[in-house]
Amino acid sequence: MKSIRRLLARNLKISDLAALLAFAGLLIYGLACVYPVAWSPDSKKAVFPIFSKEVIRGLLIADIDGKIMRRIAGEDTGEKAFSPAAWSSDGKWIAYLKFTPEKPEKDGAEKIPAAGSKKEKINVSLMLYDVETKSAMSIFEFPATGDLEKPMQYPPQWTEDSGKILVVSDGETASSCTLVDLQGKTLWSRTFPTLSDEKGIPSSSMSPDGKHFAWVERCAEVHEKASVHLLDIGAGSEPESIGKINLHSQKDNDIAARIVWSNDSKKIYVADYDEEKGILKCFGTEKREWSTVFKEEKATLAGVGVATGSSRIVIDCIYKKEERQGGCKIAVLDLKDNSVYKTFPTAPFHYSTSLSPDGKWIAFCAMGKNETGSKGSDEYFMGCFLSVEDGELRFLEQHLSNKEVDAANLRRNELGVAFSLSGAASRLEELKPGKWENPVLAEIGLCIKEIDAFNVGYKGDVYKEALAYFKVDFCLDGLGRSTADEKAAVAEESEKRLGEFRKAYPKHPCLADLDKRFMALKNPSEKAKAAENQPATNMQ
Repeated sequence: MKSIRRLLARNLKISDLAALLAFAGLLIYGLACVYPVAWSPDSKKAVFPIFSKEVIRGLLIADIDGKIMRRIAGEDTGEKAFSPAAWSSDGKWIAYLKFTPEKPEKDGAEKIPAAGSKKEKINVSLMLYDVETKSAMSIFEFPATGDLEKPMQYPPQWTEDSGKILVVSDGETASSCTLVDLQGKTLWSRTFPTLSDEKGIPSSSMSPDGKHFAWVERCAEVHEKASVHLLDIGAGSEPESIGKINLHSQKDNDIAARIVWSNDSKKIYVADYDEEKGILKCFGTEKREWSTVFKEEKATLAGVGVATGSSRIVIDCIYKKEERQGGCKIAVLDLKDNSVYKTFPTAPFHYSTSLSPDGKWIAFCAMGKNETGSKGSDEYFMGCFLSVEDGELRFLEQHLSNKEVDAANLRRNELGVAFSLSGAASRLEELKPGKWENPVLAEIGLCIKEIDAFNVGYKGDVYKEALAYFKVDFCLDGLGRSTADEKAAVAEESEKRLGEFRKAYPKHPCLADLDKRFMALKNPSEKAKAAENQPATNMQ
């Protein structure tokens, strides 16, 4: 008999996909480290990336209600690539990097090579977007680099006075760090050689006062600890090595340790990994001492972000395949006493996690699956706002990809995000396989009983809608697996749950697809005809 783990593996596929995302090549989830959403200083708006695979093709501003205000980059051809954005503390400017080929194609079209390709040089421009006039201008040009993927991983960094910008860019042989003013004048520059054909600086951060620069240097050998360095920008002295950390739990060096500064420029926070624990460490620049702030068993801390206007910090935890079936968790810490303020269980398909300056909202991007029938499936991305206080979940009114996604598909994936955040998915996976009976109907019954008894405890109707949707989804999954003897009873239960969902949500965009799916599973002879209508959510 299939256990709940197998049932959810069919619907959620947390185990296999988390393992794939966590440990294979270029990680989508690893973008949590380097592609943060950029918040406005008043915590009312945010800049989200628009993705095509792992490349940012545009940037847009959305308000806290999810309304898209405007697209600030990538409006023309969609062929250019960009870095994540950074909003100045005075609210007047948004900085980002633009990447264009050094030499256009013969037809004049600007085309970006595939990620990781070194066949073409690309130019890097530091752009300033004027929030008031809604116009952008280039204030600094960097030397051309031969790799599209590496320089895109770092957003510009503002000083707290909104007068200076630091840019870190990776080239083929070195990483360059340049501090400029708003007129594009170079105030400070330094070059760091790369190691072992990898990025020289997997993560870096400038102190808010603009006086110090801290970074993690990638280790030359697998399993070798990486050095954490601190540099006094104005003193002209050599960098100081202040400690060593493990970049992550695996041998492939793909997840970089995220390093950030406290708002008062006196502490450095960096993610470490030791003895199968994800650890957030803190270095106090005054006492020159390290301390441990947070530990999580069997997890890698893939993203860390400080709220610039509060004492809170957000952490992305991703678990090993054998732990929590490869799931993830967003944790919010209060740095006043290093206590865990709130945690939110999630599926592995989220990244770009960022905490609002006031510490009250978390912004992140979630991955969805766009089913295209015989042409296969493709991923797209959704912008999300999550309230730290009451768990209210808000989605951007449009997705974050340059592709067409129908309303039913988008809502299915949004409900998948809500189902994970609710904790219901984690609860179902916690059930021991021994509790399940052989008949599919009994399996479905226990699953629905658990959902009906589950208390989400968060604000918003989207969680109730998600639980209702997945009750139908579990029934239809069971209908597809039922034997000939079970099919009539399981079909009756499925039709009952589908009727309840239709009564509660008579105009739901997913109803037509659920009806098609039910009819195809109830009448196997017609299943082949309806195969292309099978739904795929970000939970599948």
